[in-house]
Amino acid sequence: VTIKPIHALVSGVMGEVGTPTLLLQGGESPHSYSLKPSQVKRLHQANLVVWVGPGIEKFLEKPLSMLNSNITVLRLFDVEGLKLLRVRDGAAWEDPSHHHASHSEESGQPEEFDQHFWLDPQNAQIIVKAVATALSKIDPLSATRYQDNAIRLLEQLKQLDDELQKQLIPVKNKNFLVFHDAYQYFENRYELS
Repeated sequence: VTIKPIHALVSGVMGEVGTPTLLLQGGESPHSYSLKPSQVKRLHQANLVVWVGPGIEKFLEKPLSMLNSNITVLRLFDVEGLKLLRVRDGAAWEDPSHHHASHSEESGQPEEFDQHFWLDPQNAQIIVKAVATALSKIDPLSATRYQDNAIRLLEQLKQLDDELQKQLIPVKNKNFLVFHDAYQYFENRYELS
């Protein structure tokens, strides 16, 4: 798994069955990263590689294209049902509600969409289901455990979503500033300014 937030979701699905390897340990930016030879070796030893897509991890495009066909690659951007938002531009960003798309409506290229989509807990739930399905296909003997772990994780994400809905009501109309525009899914989900 490439980055920590996705690693957390995959770890939750795997549970006691195993521990996924994390490629980027946290201090590195996935936007400008270069794989180490030891990481390339790990990719070639994997049964499953989970990544967001080239909008986040451009450095993986070429290495993933060189993997054996027996290695499953789950590109999360391609998972059906995700609520996608277009990349924002302009000085004061337009209303994000005008930029929603689903895979069924999608007409643009991946780079036109903000790929920090896991920051909406509803998208995180879709990711969990996709990971459980992929792991179950690779390791059918543990499929029941993956599905059970996914059900528990989905419930935790639902509870988190409910808690955040309540906690963020008092700050819905307060403006805030970030130095990297990576939070629009969170902002959109909780109607933050």
